[in-house]
Amino acid sequence: FYYHNTLAYVQQDDKYVAFAREVGARTKGVLVVAKASSISKLSDLKDQTIAIPSAGSFGAAVLPLFALQTEGGLDLQKDVKVVVSGSHEAGYQAVLQGKAAASGGLTRTFELMPDSDRARLRIFYTTKDYSPLPFAARKDVPAAVVAKVQKALAAFSKDPANAPMLEALNMKKGFEAAKPSDWDDVRHARDELVRVSKTLAGAK
Repeated sequence: FYYHNTLAYVQQDDKYVAFAREVGARTKGVLVVAKASSISKLSDLKDQTIAIPSAGSFGAAVLPLFALQTEGGLDLQKDVKVVVSGSHEAGYQAVLQGKAAASGGLTRTFELMPDSDRARLRIFYTTKDYSPLPFAARKDVPAAVVAKVQKALAAFSKDPANAPMLEALNMKKGFEAAKPSDWDDVRHARDELVRVSKTLAGAK
């Protein structure tokens, strides 16, 4: 079983099957800049440094930089310098410290920042949204076992005792059953997204 990167999942359709997801969740990335920054559109990031938490992060790296390439018209290898910060927090701090003009991230992690830091930053771009991270099982796991885990996940949020845990995870609505076709939106863009991911693999 795994709860894993969305893009990695659709690249492994032959090995894994998705069976659950967070209720109401969608994956979308954001680009964060300093509040006082003059940056207002994607093309303004030409010749700038952009921080990402990791090269494999679907929402916080692949989606924002895919948009930078397709909507902003920028070449990820020639027009921008992409650096790996190691975490969402470190990326946002790189912007605050003037080490990067922008950082890829997620609304969820941006909202978890201390108020004093978040007040000095702003989200200037939000990507198209895609299906969220899947709960998936390897295909050789017996269907009856997968069904039990699926049922347990769906029931988890119905127990008031689990509310503090869901609150801490910022997954207040809990989980619901899902099927592999729920990720067809990512599959349709897979090849282009994978190309972006491979470009980012060389980022330092």
